[in-house]
Amino acid sequence: MTDIGVGFMAWLNLIALILLQKTALKTFFDFEKQLKSGIDNPVFNSDRLGIKNADEWH
Repeated sequence: MTDIGVGFMAWLNLIALILLQKTALKTFFDFEKQLKSGIDNPVFNSDRLGIKNADEWH
């Protein structure tokens, strides 16, 4: 039973990763861009990235 449960959770995580891939890459590249521009403490701004429904980050 445990193996079935762990396998089910693994599939759910893989599906979530696929669905969030675009957002995660967009956020990562913005972080890298901020570091390269010399900002010591990069800040996440969902409005600048065009990410909707991220009100808890404001």
